Amino acid sequence: MASHYTDNIIHGGDHEATHASQSKWRHEESSAFRRHAATAPRHADERSDSNDLAHFLNATRIDPHESGGPPASTGKHKPLPVPGNATSAGHYAVGPGHPTTGDVANALEVKCGPLLNYRRMENETWFGSVLVVTNGGGLAESPVAPELTVRIVQQVDNRTTRANEGLPVIAFQSLDQDLYADPSMDTGERPSWEAKVTGVRLYSDPANTFWRFSLEVPMQQSEIQCEYTISNLHFSEGKKTDKQNFFIPAISESMRIMFHSCNGFSVGTDEAAWSGPALWNDVARAHKKTPFHVMLGGGDQIYNDGIRVHGPLKEWTAISNPKKRKDYPFPEALRKACDEYYANNYIQW
Repeated sequence: MASHYTDNIIHGGDHEATHASQSKWRHEESSAFRRHAATAPRHADERSDSNDLAHFLNATRIDPHESGGPPASTGKHKPLPVPGNATSAGHYAVGPGHPTTGDVANALEVKCGPLLNYRRMENETWFGSVLVVTNGGGLAESPVAPELTVRIVQQVDNRTTRANEGLPVIAFQSLDQDLYADPSMDTGERPSWEAKVTGVRLYSDPANTFWRFSLEVPMQQSEIQCEYTISNLHFSEGKKTDKQNFFIPAISESMRIMFHSCNGFSVGTDEAAWSGPALWNDVARAHKKTPFHVMLGGGDQIYNDGIRVHGPLKEWTAISNPKKRKDYPFPEALRKACDEYYANNYIQW
């Protein structure tokens, strides 16, 4: 999919000045959509094989009865909180009290990312990029240029399948198990492929600096797992680990693709009714079982409606006269406030 393609969305008339809905559900906010949906109701999808998801949720989010005897007949359980700084699979969480990549005194504070972007596959090479947003910047050159190191750490053997489902059984092998079959490379130790990329500063202002790292990874005859680290970064909020990884399909295989949409809340949605990222938990469960190669996000990933409700355009939105709205001044201070709102909203996503 070409990254430069965009959706041309034609918006209808503006909604009511209250910018709120009587319904707590986002898809019913628009009166036009309610009229459309009333004439063509959508039935629930028929799905199967939900037991594994139920087992996953029960195993990770529910604490059974703690007494020494059998569980109570009422079936009540105590929910387990999931910490945002939990450790996982041999990685330690980065944050206060944990080591980081590089010297913290000279490190760049991360505000968003790392975000991995898939671009294309060409001539048996996987192309992608990593985006990181750091705190501060400006016109002056950054004293520290972050550097990304990417390497192939494992290959995946998909030659066997589960007989009952016909799906690949994921088995990992280290790089010294015939990932490089070229006899000329046989020096007693199988070298792992590794590359270093210096970050390119895409944009910088006094509040944010955007860094891009372009990746080119050679594809193999087997699926591979890649790992990357970025130096001179400090994750102050502790939501990222020191290492990130992704998977690349074999040369002769197709991608495993995950599609998602509607990842944000629009104005009028009762966010208090939100019960947590159940669907993302399911994605994480499926990815752990059989890793995805690429994730495609559809529409409604992020909403900026709030700029007219509690943001800098609130006063302009309250104007009911169309002519006064048209003639409303847009000075530099208001433009700057709008830019900051949009930037912060996207970074928080």
